[in-house]
Amino acid sequence: MKQEKKNLSGTIKTETGDYRYLWGKQEGDSIWLGCFDGAHAFLFTALQKDDSLKNGFFYSSNHYKDTWQAKLSENFELTDPKELTKAISDSSFRFSLMDQNGALIDQTNPIFNNTVTCIQIMGTWCPNCKDETEFLKEIRAKYPEIELQIVAAAFEYEKDTAKALARIKHYSNSMNMNYPIYYGGSTNKKKVTEVFPDLDRVISYPTLIILDKAGKVKQVHTGFNGPATDEYLEFKKNTTYLIDSLIII
Repeated sequence: MKQEKKNLSGTIKTETGDYRYLWGKQEGDSIWLGCFDGAHAFLFTALQKDDSLKNGFFYSSNHYKDTWQAKLSENFELTDPKELTKAISDSSFRFSLMDQNGALIDQTNPIFNNTVTCIQIMGTWCPNCKDETEFLKEIRAKYPEIELQIVAAAFEYEKDTAKALARIKHYSNSMNMNYPIYYGGSTNKKKVTEVFPDLDRVISYPTLIILDKAGKVKQVHTGFNGPATDEYLEFKKNTTYLIDSLIII
């Protein structure tokens, strides 16, 4: 977080991602931080008391409100995002998804033979997923498909499959995606583990799964800290290095 006189800017991180670019002000002991990107509106308010923030309220658009507080800590660290979700099988990673025409695709499709694969568990409604999508578009542009496959698995609030597929198609076009986006089902996280039975759990959108050429899980990364955070460039470097190393093998 940065402060210039009364002006505040920065972001707030959680174990499953950040709240993107926030800005606001401090007037006396009252602070507020917010953002609106055209689709998502967030607002944080609180009172500063010495080294703490108290009586905090968080608003997401006009439909959600919660309380929060914070205390200064020099040593606190969030859990490593690679430790939050685990693969529970050493065999080839299993999944079954629906393309935008209603056809099913799974791990036995020839496009996944002897290629490194990234699977993005996401939703068209998810702000952190948009940031991860921009990163994966960069990765897609770097490697030929014979070396790397990237697929997105969208889990949507729409209960009607046809409407969900239409939303996915619109999202793909509006984001200028250069990799395919498939339909996984509803946003219920139990449904996600039914589609991906080799994961112990899924606690966040997005979640990124990286498979080696044999289709085995090498890394599961939960959540996404985007370009508003200090971790973003390090994440890009480490993920690119991992993909490079798996392709070379």
